[in-house]
Amino acid sequence: MKFDAEKLKGEREKRNWSITEMCSKLVMARQQYDLIESGKNRPNIETISRIANVLGISGKALLGE
Repeated sequence: MKFDAEKLKGEREKRNWSITEMCSKLVMARQQYDLIESGKNRPNIETISRIANVLGISGKALLGE
């Protein structure tokens, strides 16, 4: 399974959240989040679950399923 960074970015933008707001909601460093959203770093399953929870979507949606 491949993490869908484009989906993550789209979901964040759909909610009109800045990267700073998203990081605040996730309690995550901006640098770490930037690497995930840009597709340069694949998050672990725990992080995918946290992101999905904040966005109110399934983790599978972020894995392109």
